[in-house]
Amino acid sequence: MLAVGVDVSKGKSMVAALTGDGKLVIRPKEFAHNESEMTALIMRLQSYGAEIRIVLEATGHYHFALVKRFQSAGLFVSVVNPFLMKKYLDGSIRKGKTDKKDAIKIATYCLEKWHKLTPYEAQDKQYEELRFLSRQYNQAVSTKVKGKVWLSQLLDQIMPGIKTVLKSNHRNPMRNVLYSRLTPKRVQALRVYLSQFEDDDAGGLCARQGGRRRNAKDRPQRLSCF
Repeated sequence: MLAVGVDVSKGKSMVAALTGDGKLVIRPKEFAHNESEMTALIMRLQSYGAEIRIVLEATGHYHFALVKRFQSAGLFVSVVNPFLMKKYLDGSIRKGKTDKKDAIKIATYCLEKWHKLTPYEAQDKQYEELRFLSRQYNQAVSTKVKGKVWLSQLLDQIMPGIKTVLKSNHRNPMRNVLYSRLTPKRVQALRVYLSQFEDDDAGGLCARQGGRRRNAKDRPQRLSCF
């Protein structure tokens, strides 16, 4: 009996293994996600000549390549929901979170739940990919909404009431003058242009108080970027 815990991350994983009596036979070691190191890991696991069960957490899409590689070698792989693993780790007396500690704790989970583990199936991968795509879509929509809110707040600050002037019913942003004309570069140019009027107001105040009022050549220049 060989219980293997794998803490998966981007491009690499931390691996630890325990025997049936809880002896740590493979101290936490980092393996890169490439053919040479994965082959070396599989050969080392198989060298013990015991029944092998591997447990890892579902981590976005990073664990797919590992699962496929382990299954192609004929090894038992179980993918655990991160929430269930977190609840298990939170129940540990010894606190602390590092990749090495997590790999040992996952291996301990594998040993304790040995007879309850279920093998990972191809159908599970399809659902995982759909969930991943759904999360990416929701994130893209959220980013778009935040961008619109930021643009609306910016327009309210620098040009109050401009949204009523540029109101459009087009759903395609490329056909909406609010999006097609107000690029970041033009917004910055508009800020500089409006600051000239602020300076002009200040000059007028100085003239009324006896100061020098700016002449025609000092007046604000026409905004040419629109």
